[in-house]
Amino acid sequence: MIFAAFHSDYAAANRNVAQIVASDPGRFIGFARALVPFVAGASGMSYHRFVVADALGAADICIQIISHHDCFGWQEIPIRER
Repeated sequence: MIFAAFHSDYAAANRNVAQIVASDPGRFIGFARALVPFVAGASGMSYHRFVVADALGAADICIQIISHHDCFGWQEIPIRER
């Protein structure tokens, strides 16, 4: 059940969605990234503050990728088969 709001047992649906997200959280990142600008605008966040936060988030991801490479050397990043 992906749409927990339309399920008759909301708590059970939330547990089901939590299990799906916990099993492969990376597949929801693109969906969340697409919604962030709309949520920021709807909440009244200024454009300047959004750009700064977005740039800091991008820099954080770059730092994580670089540090992963530095910590684990030339090891391949494992890719799970679906």
